[in-house]
Amino acid sequence: LNGAGILSDTPHSKKNMRQQPYPPNPSPQYPQYQHLYRTNQAPGYQPQYQPRPQQSTSACSGCGLILAHPPNVPSIKCGSCQAITNLQLPSSTGACQYCGTKNLFPKTSKGFQCFVCTNLTDILEPLNEDFVQALVAKGFSRFEVVEYLLELPKNAPLSVEDAERVLKTQEIEFFTPDALQNIMMYSKQSGDYDSLEAAIFSVFSNSKSLTRSFLKSKNSSFQDSGLDLNSLREIYADLLTMPTSVHKALINAVSILLSTNKYILEPEHIRQFIILLELPLLVKPDVQSDLLPKICRFLGSLSERLTTYLITWLSKYKDSSDIFCALVSIFNQYLTCRLFQLTGVPGTIHKDWNLISVMRTMGTFSAANDVASVIYYAEFYNDVVNESIDLEKEYKTWTSGAMRGFSFFDHPFILSLASKNNILKQEANAQMNAEIQSAVMNMFNRGVVTPPFLVLKVRRDNIVQDTLAQVSGRALELKKQLKIQFQGEEGIDAGGVKKEFFQLIIKEIFDPKYGMFTYDDKHNFFWFNPISLENESEYDLIGKIIGLAIYNGVILDLHFPFIIYKKLLGYKVKLTDLFDINPEVANGLQKILDFEGDVEETFDLYFQVSFESYGQIMFHSLKPNGENIPVTNENRLEYVDLYVNYLLDESVSKQATAFRTGFSSVCGGNALGLLRPIELELLVCGNPEIDFTDLEKATVFQGFDKSSPIVRNFWSAVNEFNPEMKRKFLSFGTGSDRVPSKGVGSLSLNITRSGPDSMRLPMAHTCFNQIMIPEYGTKNRLFERLQTAINGTEGFTLK
Repeated sequence: LNGAGILSDTPHSKKNMRQQPYPPNPSPQYPQYQHLYRTNQAPGYQPQYQPRPQQSTSACSGCGLILAHPPNVPSIKCGSCQAITNLQLPSSTGACQYCGTKNLFPKTSKGFQCFVCTNLTDILEPLNEDFVQALVAKGFSRFEVVEYLLELPKNAPLSVEDAERVLKTQEIEFFTPDALQNIMMYSKQSGDYDSLEAAIFSVFSNSKSLTRSFLKSKNSSFQDSGLDLNSLREIYADLLTMPTSVHKALINAVSILLSTNKYILEPEHIRQFIILLELPLLVKPDVQSDLLPKICRFLGSLSERLTTYLITWLSKYKDSSDIFCALVSIFNQYLTCRLFQLTGVPGTIHKDWNLISVMRTMGTFSAANDVASVIYYAEFYNDVVNESIDLEKEYKTWTSGAMRGFSFFDHPFILSLASKNNILKQEANAQMNAEIQSAVMNMFNRGVVTPPFLVLKVRRDNIVQDTLAQVSGRALELKKQLKIQFQGEEGIDAGGVKKEFFQLIIKEIFDPKYGMFTYDDKHNFFWFNPISLENESEYDLIGKIIGLAIYNGVILDLHFPFIIYKKLLGYKVKLTDLFDINPEVANGLQKILDFEGDVEETFDLYFQVSFESYGQIMFHSLKPNGENIPVTNENRLEYVDLYVNYLLDESVSKQATAFRTGFSSVCGGNALGLLRPIELELLVCGNPEIDFTDLEKATVFQGFDKSSPIVRNFWSAVNEFNPEMKRKFLSFGTGSDRVPSKGVGSLSLNITRSGPDSMRLPMAHTCFNQIMIPEYGTKNRLFERLQTAINGTEGFTLK
C-alpha cells in the first residue's frame, strides 16, 4: 500500500524506499509512478504532488467530543453541538463521573459531555477542608457546608463569617410528613389541588429541598439515612388517590430535578434518590422508562465511599423486604423492556448506558442483599437475559478480552444458576476436549497412547489411598471426563459407578479415624481439625474431589458450614461467619463490641487466646506481645477481627490452603467466579428438600400405562416411606439422595416394566436414573420388594 492509498505492483528496492520521499515526487522525475496521478484534466497536465496535511485533535468545549483539525488554527466548530472552541486556551483531562472515560476539555470549561456515554460531568474545584472543618466546628453539618461551597462562584474568596451568616439565615422549603398531610387534607376537602401541586413541584424539583424532606433525623449516619420511610410510604399511598394532575406535577418536578441535579458528594445527597425510588408511579411503563434510568445514572456512578453508605442503608430494608423486592422487580421489568427494544439492532445492547446504569444500581442492591439477606437471591435473575441472550458466545468474547462495551458477566447476579452451570459445563467441556485432542495428537504424532478419559481403578476397602495415588501428579488430566472402575466388579461406568465412587470416598474421608475433620453433632457439620496430623495431600484430595464432582455433574452429600464455600470463592471471613461455626464464641465477641461500659475493667481480656491440644492448654498471641496488651474500648474491634481471623483462617491455614489448592486445580476457571457461595453450595450438594409431588410429575413410565394399578400402587408405596426412606429411594434410583440445583424436574426418573408379577427384586440403573420393576400384583408385594432392594443393595450386588 503506497502513500497515495493505492495498491501498487511496481517493484522498488528497500534502498529506494529509505532514500526517496514516499510517495515520490511527481511523474516527470519518476515516470514509473505516473499511474498514481491520473486526473480528469486534459492530456499533458502535470499536477504537482501535494503532501497530505498534518492533523491535530482537540476536545470540543461544548460536548467534549474529540475533533480532528489542521494544526495552528485558532478555533474549531463542532459538527455535533455547533459549539466554537478556542484552541489558544490550555486544555485539561478529566474522568466522566458516570463511565470513567477520560475526556479532553479546555481548562476554563465548567464541564464536558462524555464522548462515550454522553452524560454531562461538571468540573469541581477541590474542597477547602480547613474551611469545611472551621464551619463544622461552629455546629454546621458537613453536608450544609459542602452545599454552600458548591453554590459559590469559581475562585470566589472564602470567609467563615460570611458563610456562617448565610447558613444561619438561609430558608429552604422542605416537607415534613405532617405538613404535607395537612396540605393534602385541605385539597381533598376544598377540591382545590393547585396549592398541593405547587408545593409538590417546589420541593420535588429542588435537590436542596428534597434532601431535607421526610426526615426523622437531620443528619445521616453510616447506619441510618435519617429518612422516615414509613411516613413517606403513607404519603405516597395518599398521593395515589389524588387526581392525575397531582401525579403529573410530581412527575414533571422529578424530571426537572434529575435534569438539573449535578453533585452527589455527601451521604445526605443520596436521600433524594431513595425517596424517588420509593415512588409508586415507577411501576407505570412510561414513567419507568423515563425516570428510572436517570435515577440509576446517579446511583450507579457513586464513589466507593458513598456506595458503601447506600449498601448499608439498603441492608436495613430487611424489615420491609416486600418494598425491596418490588424495587428489584422494577429494575428487572425495565431491563426486560429495554432489551426487547434493542433486540435486532446490532451493537446497541452492550453499549446502552441506560441498561448499564440500571444494572449497576441493581448491583448495589445485590450487595446489600448479600449483607443482610433481605430477599431470596434468585429474585435478581432476569428471564430475558438467561433465555434470549447467547450467553455461551458472550462468555467466550468476555473471557478473550474482546468484549466491546459492558457484559452481562460483569453483573453475574442477574444470571440464573442454570445459566452459570451451563457456562461451567462449557468451560469444562472445552478443557476436556482440549485434553482429548491432545491425547489423540500424541497417539498419532509420537505413538504415545494417552487415554481420553481420567480412569481411576480403585478398591472399595482402600478407596482413599488408591485415589490419592492415582490423581497425584496428574493435574492436566483432571480436566478430562472421569471414569471409575471398581476392582473385581463388572460395572461399566456410564455415570452410576461414578456417583457411587463419590459417595464412598466422601464417607471414608470424613470418617473420624482419619482425624481430618471435627464433627459438631449439635449443628451437624464438619470443620477442619486444627491439630490434625494428616498430610496436606489428603486435604488437597478432598478439594480435588469436590472439583471433579462439579465438572462431572455429581452431587455430594457434604456437611460443611457455609463459610467453606465462601473460602473456596476467596471471600474474607467476618464475625457473622463465626456464628455458623461457634455461635457461643460469636455471641461473646458481639457482646464485647456492643458493651457500653469499660471493656478493660469488666472483661479483663488480652490479645491472647487459649485452646486445648491433646489434653494440654495452649496459648496463642493474636499480635506481637499480645499477652501483655489489654482489650479496651478503643482496640476491641481489632481484638474481635484478630480473634475471628485466628479461629477461621490462621488456626486452619495449612488445611484450608491445601483444600482450596486442590479445588482450584480442577475448578480454576473464570466461570467459578460468577457464583455466589450459596450457588456453589447448591452445585456441590444439591437441594436436600425433595418434593415428591414434582418428582411424580417428572417421572416417565415405560411398559406401564399411567392409569394402571401398578403405577398407583407404586406412588402409594413411596409416599408411605418415612423421610429417611425417601432419601434412600432417591439414592437407589439416581445414585444420590439429593435433588440437582435445577430442581427435581431435571432428574428424569424412569420406571420401566421388567416382566410380569414375580418375586424378583427391582433393579436400578443409576447411570440412567432408571428403576426396573416387575408388574407386581399387589401393593404389599411391591412395597416389600422395593424396600428390600433399597435397603439391601450396595454397588452392583446385594449386600
